Amino acid sequence: MKNITLLTTGGTISTMKDNSALTAGKANLVDAFSGIKFQKSVAVCNVLSENMDLKIRQMIAEAIEKECQSKNCEGIILTHGTDTLAYSAAYLSLKLAHIKIPVVIVSADYPLNDERSNGYANMQGAVDFINKTDQNGVFVAYKNPDEELKIHHGARMLRTRAFDGHVSSAGGQWSAVSGQWFGEDEKIIKTDTNHYSLITNHSEKSARIFLIEPYTVDPYNDYKILSSILKDNYSACVVEGFHSGTANIEGLNLLTESTCQIYLTGGKEGNNQYAGQEKLDKRIQVFKNITTLALYYKLVLSSNMTNKEQEKYLKTNIAKEYF
Repeated sequence: MKNITLLTTGGTISTMKDNSALTAGKANLVDAFSGIKFQKSVAVCNVLSENMDLKIRQMIAEAIEKECQSKNCEGIILTHGTDTLAYSAAYLSLKLAHIKIPVVIVSADYPLNDERSNGYANMQGAVDFINKTDQNGVFVAYKNPDEELKIHHGARMLRTRAFDGHVSSAGGQWSAVSGQWFGEDEKIIKTDTNHYSLITNHSEKSARIFLIEPYTVDPYNDYKILSSILKDNYSACVVEGFHSGTANIEGLNLLTESTCQIYLTGGKEGNNQYAGQEKLDKRIQVFKNITTLALYYKLVLSSNMTNKEQEKYLKTNIAKEYF
């Protein structure tokens, strides 16, 4: 068994089912998972994940960095809420791309004392993955209803949606078969963590990046208003396209009036070209085979780089974010 440190941040996994509203921190996770021997347990923060922000994520990254410096730490389990799990996973994957141990994020769909909870399965899967593989980096362990538990690359996580409790990622998951972990067949893409030295906390604090989904009720007027908001307030705007990477072209082109750099994500190489896409303003940069959140946090982390450094950083595979 490897020496595993437990870092807690709150989330539903730390709540208790009772007659009151769910409150982070009510459950003692060390006691709840008494069958697992953690070498150390540290409470980093205590919030429901919908209240997470960049400052808290920076604090979590610092806590992980500190534990990674310990010679006795061979793996870390980070408990977290499910709502913004994908945001933290993407940020931590890129921020900590240089780490040499596995960090597995674990959440729960219901409190641990609710029989419907997947928290115990997620935790056991995380422990098993750390003990039986030699993977480094940030991962997410999650069991969707009526599915086997999977381990996801943190940099490929997709956001959860309203009325849908499923957790998913953009390919490359690991599954356990007969007690052994196997990753999905995928194209091997070289990673390069040399850009880590260019990333500083100062750059994150000064970053002004806007993130939006593509659909609006009145594209022309809505994007016109958004363009005026972006102007002089934001340095970049990431637009998440539909499943094929498309979005309202007229609306997107209006955003360029803000002088803010516009990015479009959501598509894959080889997707069909749809009529009208050729009218997309050439100033809009289209990124394929990378999630919206991964691109967003790459922009946050690289905001103090020179244009040339940032361009290379955005296109370089740092934490298997490209698929």
